[in-house]
Amino acid sequence: MNRENLLRLRLTNQQLIQPQFQQAVDLVRWMCAMQAQDYPSALWAMGMRLSSATEASVEQALDDRKIVRSWILRGTFHICHAEDIHWLLDLVGHRVISQKKSRYSQLELEEVTLQKAMAVLSKTLEGGNELERSVIGEALEQAGISTAGQRLYHILHHAALEKLICLGQRKGKQFTYTLLSEYLPAPPPFDREKALAEIAKRFFLSRGPASLRDFAWWAGLTAKDAKAALEMVKPALAEYDFEGKSLWGNPEAELAGDKLPTLLLPAFDEYVIPYQDKSLVLNEGQNLASISRNGMFFPLIIQKGKLTGTWKRTIKKETVKIEVTPLGEVGEIANSSQAYGQFLGKIVELP
Repeated sequence: MNRENLLRLRLTNQQLIQPQFQQAVDLVRWMCAMQAQDYPSALWAMGMRLSSATEASVEQALDDRKIVRSWILRGTFHICHAEDIHWLLDLVGHRVISQKKSRYSQLELEEVTLQKAMAVLSKTLEGGNELERSVIGEALEQAGISTAGQRLYHILHHAALEKLICLGQRKGKQFTYTLLSEYLPAPPPFDREKALAEIAKRFFLSRGPASLRDFAWWAGLTAKDAKAALEMVKPALAEYDFEGKSLWGNPEAELAGDKLPTLLLPAFDEYVIPYQDKSLVLNEGQNLASISRNGMFFPLIIQKGKLTGTWKRTIKKETVKIEVTPLGEVGEIANSSQAYGQFLGKIVELP
């Protein structure tokens, strides 16, 4: 398999061309979990992968508790299907917590302090409360638990990975936190083997062709667990040889045609994030600094699977202004810009 065909298959499997789904809930189930630390970007990441969607319709799926946002894979914000958050956190949550022990120590968040904080959160949020971060911080302070510096963030982060809390509905522009057990009661549990097989199947079908290393990193699994998971689902996958390395993906995927749309990808998009070798999307003369800075991944312009520029938006009352920084021959972006404007319900302003 050559690079062009590899990228075309990824575009297809990631629903970036000829999307199969109309509803965010179905897309998110297909993708398993989608990067969501930047909220507006996460909404567009879902919207551009649906055959027809608006920002309001995607947010409605969150408000209806069909999908949910929380700290999940690798301890970063993701959006997943409501039925999946419990088994995903059972699979990966405690490994992330164990990796945070040195940071907890630096912040003087000893185990006894964390347990006290969890008790305060439980009492404060019980009864279906969905509260803003500042309100939760006040409750912790009143209980004698300092929230100075990064302590509040890490307390909330720990609580999410322990399956105590998740994000609830927004109040205006403020995010709220609520008890996961009340917001989304747990379905029948997955055993660990079933969970490993499920996350592997969804990863390789939605993001393939991809490598075992890609999967292990994206899911936050040990190499041993990732290998075991892949072995369980190999019969359901297609295997590809790419530059002497084995990749796996969706056996039903078809190569996209020559006429591919220009894509305005949001920041932190799944088209780039999961893969260890991010240089595959770069053209000659480009480098990884074109994609990100200090771990922050830019919104990208993609043509035929490869990077041609970056973009940024400026939201106004009735319009959205789109500005482009070329990193090659950008080509025509009017159609993709209009699609983004329609998603937001705003008129597009182009330079």
